[in-house]
Amino acid sequence: MAQLSGIVVFNVAFVIALMFTVGMITSVKGDVCTDLIPFTPKWCDGDITVSDDCWDACRRRYQFLAKATCDYLPSFPGPNKSVCKCFYNC
Repeated sequence: MAQLSGIVVFNVAFVIALMFTVGMITSVKGDVCTDLIPFTPKWCDGDITVSDDCWDACRRRYQFLAKATCDYLPSFPGPNKSVCKCFYNC
């Protein structure tokens, strides 16, 4: 009986460790989501030169930022049509 409960405890611990490891791997390989934030940039030229205000706008909204780009979208509502595109882990 003691041997059986030892096996059960080991198997439960193994499954929990496996779930934790898979969770860590999927968070590293997680999907990347995007969000558009309207703003008035200091300068804006795609992902080559992203102004600090674009980075700051994304960082305020998403702590773990992967990337930020800024662009001019004629179809975007707002007076200046500039958007900061934030890429972050979902």
